[in-house]
Amino acid sequence: MKKWMLIIVIANVLFACKSNVKTGDDKISEFYRQKGKQLNITILLDLSDRIDPDVYPAQPSHYKRDMDLIKTITEIFKQDMEKKGAYMAKEKIRLIFSPMPDDTEINNIVKILDIDLSKYSVQQTKEKKKVYDTITGLYQHELAYIYDKVLKEKHFIGADIWRFFKDDVRDFAIEPDTNYRNILVIITDGYLYHPNSIFHEGNRTSYIGVKMLNKLRGPNWHEKFVKGDYGILNPLDPDEKLDNLEVLILELTPKPAFPNDIDILKAYWKKWLREMGVKHYAVYASELPTLTEKRIKNFFALGI
Repeated sequence: MKKWMLIIVIANVLFACKSNVKTGDDKISEFYRQKGKQLNITILLDLSDRIDPDVYPAQPSHYKRDMDLIKTITEIFKQDMEKKGAYMAKEKIRLIFSPMPDDTEINNIVKILDIDLSKYSVQQTKEKKKVYDTITGLYQHELAYIYDKVLKEKHFIGADIWRFFKDDVRDFAIEPDTNYRNILVIITDGYLYHPNSIFHEGNRTSYIGVKMLNKLRGPNWHEKFVKGDYGILNPLDPDEKLDNLEVLILELTPKPAFPNDIDILKAYWKKWLREMGVKHYAVYASELPTLTEKRIKNFFALGI
């Protein structure tokens, strides 16, 4: 064999061997292809009078429904941990309020419920196992304390959801690492309102107010909604899109006097999410927990 032919053969063999050797980055990439992205879950809880049984009577009560739904989310978190294994699990989950309440006890609970598996080293598999074993019970125990405290004191914190999207969503709910799947779950009655965020431009507002709803209520509400360009003001910069965030809105509850508001509320929320560039979203009315749990599982299954 001539010398130049021998050199080509050796080079081809070396290249083939090299292509079959996987680097650490290659192994990680293959893992994500096989197991799906890590979960980064943020639960934004609206502690307005929506949880007050005297205002919104229901069986089971709305705060109990909240707890059941959050239990479902923590169980999904656990299932994803199990699927990935203790070594590779880097999931994150947190409960937040916006704005943060002026209550030291609740703020301390928020810190306790901020769980980040990426902080554990590869040797700390026992610590991750402890998270797996306790996360659902921990969330249920601490949530029960929060709801009990708020209901007893009748000090309803509410939520400034519009301001959250304007100022905080990227810092609190979006992990820039593309190996994460960012999912924001908002539990609210759907009547977007906070006294600190009241802005108005034509038929666009930072809230869903009574005056706007009164204009739309009626059999031809959708035609009015579209022609009048009703909607929620986009709080993002003109070139900003939330295309790396998935949003699940749960527990929309129309006021007892206006049960048909549910369709208008859904239209507002869906239009707002689309205009902010959210590609995967869902908006659901309050139902019995068993029905909503199925919807949550379907939402999390998509995109994995």
